Amino acid sequence: MKKKYNRKHHDGRNRHHFLLPKSRGGDTSTCNLLLFDVERHRAWHDIFGNATAEEVLNLLTRVVRAKKVQKVET
Repeated sequence: MKKKYNRKHHDGRNRHHFLLPKSRGGDTSTCNLLLFDVERHRAWHDIFGNATAEEVLNLLTRVVRAKKVQKVET
């Protein structure tokens, strides 16, 4: 049985971040949550929107590869 998160665990400085957003089918089990400092949580969503960590990693990997190709061509 998956453990559900409890909003009472917020200490005022941290926010629960869903690894797979609820809007995209994620659930509220503790294995789908990461506790983020409020500023980092806001920054994540400002920069990456609702992208998952895996999607962000794939995007950044593509950027790095593209930069390497540009260096070879110049």
